[in-house]
Amino acid sequence: MSLTLIGWILLTAAGLSVVTFVFLYWSEIKNWFAKWNKHNLTTKDRDDVGFTLAKKIEANKYKTIQGVFNKKTNEVKDGRVIYAKQVDDQLIDDDADKDGTLLLFE
Repeated sequence: MSLTLIGWILLTAAGLSVVTFVFLYWSEIKNWFAKWNKHNLTTKDRDDVGFTLAKKIEANKYKTIQGVFNKKTNEVKDGRVIYAKQVDDQLIDDDADKDGTLLLFE
């Protein structure tokens, strides 16, 4: 499932809103999901999965794609691309896999 999800994330990232932070905190990631859930309670689908794909692009530059993916329709329902100079240790480990860190929230 994660390969399908990663593929869709990368394909749809160009159409997502872009946000820039100096430091991206884990709490900002959680708050975005909380706000999304609050505004979409009536349309909440059991097949919706929250995701965050974080990757270090180069020294002091991180790209994070965050959103909601529907497993049944294979569509990204909503999301955003975040660029940051630094990220919280809870989001990505600098020594992590070069492909980035994928976090799923069901």
